Amino acid sequence: MIEIEAGGTGPGRSFDGIGGISSNGMSRLLQDYADPVRARIMELLFSPSRGAGLHHLKIEIGSDANSSAGTEPCAMRSEDGMDIERDRQLPFAREALRFNPGLTLEALRWGTPAWVRTHGDKTRFYLEYLTAARGRYGIEFDWLAVDQNEGSFDRDWVVESLAPALRSGGFPGVRLVAAEGEGRWDIADMAADDPDLAGCLDALSVHYRQNTTEVARCTGKKLWLSEDLAPMQHSFRGGALEVAGRIIAMYAVGRMTRYLIHPILEAQYDSTPFHGKGILKAVWPWSGRFEIHKGYWIVAHFTRFTRQGWRFLDAGCRLFDARKDGTTGGVLTFLDPEGGARTVVLLNCGDAAAACTVRLDGAAEGSVVDVFRTTESLSFAPERMTVGRGGAVPCALPPLSLTTLTTMTGTEPPCADGEGRSVGGGFPLPFRVEEDTPPRARQPLYFVDQGGAFEMHPGPGGRVVRQTVTEKLRPSDWPLRRTPEPYSLFGSPEWRDYRVRTSGRTAEGYLVIGGRVTRSPKSAAPPIGYLLVWKPSGHWALRYGREPLAGGRTDAGDGWIELGLDFRGDRVTAECNGCAIATVVHGEACSGQAVLGCGYHEAEFRRIAVEPNGGTPSIVRHSVAAAGNLSGNWISEPGDFRDYARSTLRSAGTGARIRLRVEGTAFHLIGRKLPGGGCATVSVDGIEAGRLQCAHALPRFRSRLASVMGLPPGGHEVELTVETDAPVLLNAVETEGGNAAWHPLP
Repeated sequence: MIEIEAGGTGPGRSFDGIGGISSNGMSRLLQDYADPVRARIMELLFSPSRGAGLHHLKIEIGSDANSSAGTEPCAMRSEDGMDIERDRQLPFAREALRFNPGLTLEALRWGTPAWVRTHGDKTRFYLEYLTAARGRYGIEFDWLAVDQNEGSFDRDWVVESLAPALRSGGFPGVRLVAAEGEGRWDIADMAADDPDLAGCLDALSVHYRQNTTEVARCTGKKLWLSEDLAPMQHSFRGGALEVAGRIIAMYAVGRMTRYLIHPILEAQYDSTPFHGKGILKAVWPWSGRFEIHKGYWIVAHFTRFTRQGWRFLDAGCRLFDARKDGTTGGVLTFLDPEGGARTVVLLNCGDAAAACTVRLDGAAEGSVVDVFRTTESLSFAPERMTVGRGGAVPCALPPLSLTTLTTMTGTEPPCADGEGRSVGGGFPLPFRVEEDTPPRARQPLYFVDQGGAFEMHPGPGGRVVRQTVTEKLRPSDWPLRRTPEPYSLFGSPEWRDYRVRTSGRTAEGYLVIGGRVTRSPKSAAPPIGYLLVWKPSGHWALRYGREPLAGGRTDAGDGWIELGLDFRGDRVTAECNGCAIATVVHGEACSGQAVLGCGYHEAEFRRIAVEPNGGTPSIVRHSVAAAGNLSGNWISEPGDFRDYARSTLRSAGTGARIRLRVEGTAFHLIGRKLPGGGCATVSVDGIEAGRLQCAHALPRFRSRLASVMGLPPGGHEVELTVETDAPVLLNAVETEGGNAAWHPLP
């Protein structure tokens, strides 16, 4: 029996809230949702009455560097060039504040603009940003994180330049938190030995660590877990419940009082790193669809019935001991110091139910408390429980569950209406970047920059897409991620047979048009897809990522050059000025989105269009990890962002089988290739249809392993049988033709 003491007014630190981080290009696609849907998503995240009511928002001060999954545009690319309209995070913050005026707002830098070289430059960059945010958006920041996310920390700059400049420059209310290091508490040691530094800081922070040091706890400063895991969407136990455990351990073990998830939502293409994370998924702005994931409800258990300024009750905050309590997990207890309300959040990580008694001293016998519970099959399910003698509330904890018990009045769960609702289907083709795009649009619809900045500018005959970050303006990277040469992804990752074309011009460097892009590497490498690279000299090359496929030379011309790629089955045709210059047969990628790119120089693109070319314009993709009907030895390997849906099935011996049912006229099995990869036979409707090969000299992700084409319309039963001890690694099945679909077998 678990006993929880939730009464009294004993010791406990002030609760600083649960929130999230919007940065690194991860909220880019939210910007392109129609206003009513985007507003509904923001309401779900931030509204205390109709949503999760997140308490804190941290945003990135953009620098044009790719700090994870994309760039954040820099508002001040040169020392005399502030243009706050470029910044994407400030409009996000303003809308969040509209739904939660009590939201705490913080800013942090990852990369650094090229012109920032001295302490004075850096201070000016920060002050100009704060001033422009106030003047253009009416935003007043509560906190500023210094100096760089998981990078440099310059004590002298903070003490001698930044802190005095904030006081004298009109921002005395902005408080400072440091040092945003991953797993390190050296900032606490520095502050303990340096009164001047300690006097500048109001909070000390760490990333991805649930415990603290004695030195940190004795500084008298607020202690924050200012960046930690967001719930992984592919696993309830290893995603949403893990985050609940980390929030509980943050205070129960480390006495930290604020938890920030990173990222707050998934609104970037799944071809970029770090997809599959966040409490809400919004990656379909063309249709208006979005999805609420289990992590949303788990986080809401901690935010919906608490407020910043409440207190933790130490007697009711601990991890469970399996030997004493019969299960693992933990509990946090919160107290409203003014109204006396209490909220208790209980996590059961065990595979069996646990019995629990929560004691609410002073609660009247027979009174009712509200209870909300989330399991893998339930989301914030409401109950009511009666207080017994002595304030005892018996509370059964189901296996793998999170339960919130609260005496707070007006308790209603978040209202999730609108989830999954679409105003259209898949990404519509044809798609064109319209040259009469309204002037307010700074970036083309659905473009997600991975390097450089692709912006709408006036041009001949209308507006053009211009890449504006030159070598002179190239920022200093975040230390943990190199920014690639400029390119921007757009369109559906599930496009199959299509033609992408544009007219481009540049006086130097090169231009790139690409398609069937499956993945954007977490490096300075080019995207993994088919790329046509053209130089003003007339030289061109067709590549798959960095792998050369064809090359040659055309007339250089003296202005605009028309470039295109045509995809039809395994045939890839490169075009220049309307003529085919190369056709190759290459079956590595059978679907993927489009891309434009260039070097760090000015380049312009117009007449950007994607059209179906008479084949199957798109496929339908599903993860095979949820297929079921496995026999033999299979190992589920979740978590690698390079795989579709962050999940892979790995065979562990000869004879392993998987059965699934597809509908359509063709299907493709997608997975990993690697040295020493195995092979399997594939049968359709009981007839052998081919072989699957995973062997390759170099590791490859999201590769086509096998295809079966020309099937009659309707449903088909597919069986894969592994023939080798060497592993077969599967991610996804893609179907096409008619009402292409996939269904797990009963």
